[in-house]
Amino acid sequence: MDELIKILEEQYLPSEVVKILKELELSSYQEEIVVGYAKDHDVCFNCCGELEWHTWKESRGEYFGFPAFEEMSELICRDCGETY
Repeated sequence: MDELIKILEEQYLPSEVVKILKELELSSYQEEIVVGYAKDHDVCFNCCGELEWHTWKESRGEYFGFPAFEEMSELICRDCGETY
């Protein structure tokens, strides 16, 4: 699968590579590889749109009397709204 992706990357953009790979009949393991590739290249697996990072801080109470926060983040598709 990695070799196929490398060959496709030479001629196509990452969003086009995801479209091409989605059209193939893939096993569940191969589909996980394609989903990972899509996330790594900020491409939505569902619609092949562009993903953008959304980050925020959530309160985690106090730590030694000081407010504690955890930074959370998710990928959101600009086109279909899917989150990862």
